[in-house]
Amino acid sequence: MRSGWTERPLTGKANMPSKKRPLLFGVIALATVLLSSICCLMLWKQSKRGMPEDAGVSASIESPDGVYKAVIFYQNGGGAGASYCFDSVTVVPTDLPDAQAWNTREVFSASCTDDLLHRVVWTSTRQLQITFDPSLAVQGIDAVTLRGHAGKNAEVEIRFEMQ
Repeated sequence: MRSGWTERPLTGKANMPSKKRPLLFGVIALATVLLSSICCLMLWKQSKRGMPEDAGVSASIESPDGVYKAVIFYQNGGGAGASYCFDSVTVVPTDLPDAQAWNTREVFSASCTDDLLHRVVWTSTRQLQITFDPSLAVQGIDAVTLRGHAGKNAEVEIRFEMQ
C-alpha cells in the first residue's frame, strides 16, 4: 500500500443492500414496459384514425382488373368567410375499405372542382387519368398535390390532363 492512502469502505449506491437492487430493477423494467406500451398504443390509434367528420367518400372506381381502386374524397366545412373545400384521390387495393383509404398517400389533392367523379378514369389496368382545370384547382388553397405513381411498388401510373 502506498503511503498516504487509506482504505475506506465504499458508500452510496454501490453499497446498496442486495435486497433493494432487484426491487429497483423491477420498478425500472415495469416503467419501461409501461412507457413503451403507451407509445405503441398511441401510434396504433393514430394509424387507425378514420376520416374527419367534415369529409366523405364521393366515389370508389375499380381498375379494370379489380386489383386497385381510386377513391375520391371531399372535405368541406367552415363558416362564412372561413369556408374550405378540398377534393382528393387515393389509389388503394380493392380489399381496403374506402374510409381507411383516407389514411393513405393521396395522388391528387386540390380545391373542390366540378364533377371530379367523371374526371377520374382508368385508361388501363395500371394507369389512372385525372383531368382537372388548374385555375379551379388552386382557388383558396396553397398547393395542389400531383403524384405520378401509386400502389404497391408504384406500379400504378397516374396521368394528369389539364383542361
